[in-house]
Amino acid sequence: MAPPPGAAASRALPVRDAGAAAPPALSPGGPASATTDGGGHCIGAVVAKQGPHGRTVSVERGYIAMLVVAGPYRGRGLGAGLASAAVRAAAAAGAAEVVLEADATNAAALALYAGLGFARDKRLARYYLNGADAYRLKLALPVVEAEEEPGPPGESGQGGEDGGESAPLA
Repeated sequence: MAPPPGAAASRALPVRDAGAAAPPALSPGGPASATTDGGGHCIGAVVAKQGPHGRTVSVERGYIAMLVVAGPYRGRGLGAGLASAAVRAAAAAGAAEVVLEADATNAAALALYAGLGFARDKRLARYYLNGADAYRLKLALPVVEAEEEPGPPGESGQGGEDGGESAPLA
């Protein structure tokens, strides 16, 4: 007897019930997350990764490889929640940006990502095997600088005896 639809995915990925309050948070080492309905069937999933990007100056980049929500469950915020979880995981792991590609004719996906702050970076002609174009979308993440250990006044760019402002670190 065949397992119910989505059963394999719900065993392999972290899952939550569709009625739960918030989407799952992805751990930096966990590349996938899924959402289930009350019966344990997978109704949405995101697959993401992170790694160095660039030839001369390497930066950490998150990448959303796939995001899917089953048709009957679309429009409920599940896709935005899953994408947000991937972005939060990338940010927590030190990524400077998150990128993805979306079909240039998929208005719903483009609107979802625009609502999360992604901007169109480049149009990729004939990107998909069927010849369809895609947009590369990017989301710049805030830089989290390490906190500096406080030292004696006047050292390490800290406010000195003159009460002056600290210079920003380059």
